[in-house]
Amino acid sequence: TVDVCPTSPSVQSSAELKFQRGGIKWQQLSFSYNINLNFWLPKDKSSQSLFKTVLALIKPWANKVAESLILIDSTLPDNDDPLNSSVDEKPSKKKGSSRGMMELAPPKVFIAEILDTCTPSARTQGLIESSGCVRLSGTLAGLAFVYPKATVGEARAAVLVDLVRSVVARWEMHCDSLVDEPPSHLTGPIIHEPPRRVFLEGGGLPVSLCDYLFPGDTCADAC
Repeated sequence: TVDVCPTSPSVQSSAELKFQRGGIKWQQLSFSYNINLNFWLPKDKSSQSLFKTVLALIKPWANKVAESLILIDSTLPDNDDPLNSSVDEKPSKKKGSSRGMMELAPPKVFIAEILDTCTPSARTQGLIESSGCVRLSGTLAGLAFVYPKATVGEARAAVLVDLVRSVVARWEMHCDSLVDEPPSHLTGPIIHEPPRRVFLEGGGLPVSLCDYLFPGDTCADAC
């Protein structure tokens, strides 16, 4: 290795740069999460945008879900344990291929299960007058990728980050779509279908790209 930092006091020596294909064995965590959240909109914040109001209400849920137990392949290993104990195995090279070209093996897949406590946050305030309610309900599917020698704790953190980002991203995209819609004169509850999440193969790499599609969009519109 060579330190290329411009402030490095060491004398720079010549180095040979080599490109290696398939050098990283990604670890993939697949999960699904059933979400059912009710957000009551405070009447005293009616001047605030809907996006910012609900985003502030999502934060307590995000903090609470971070305390959840996460099973890995139906087991509960310690956070300090390696996610994959076989990462020290050397990757196999393709027969007859050029030097340094390694086989692009698919990532090892782990199933993560988020055991939410479902305990409501303690209320520190009295009766709050609300101007409406937003309910988020459905099943979220997610994928998280971690580096080869990741620990169980790092894998769990990656799953939680992906979950919260997915909720916030869909809510932001949904609010942006409401700007282009004409005002509705309907009364009572209104059901909106948020964008759904799709995963696409990353150009032959052993990882997947994520995009969101609104109702009516096809996979050709992704990425």
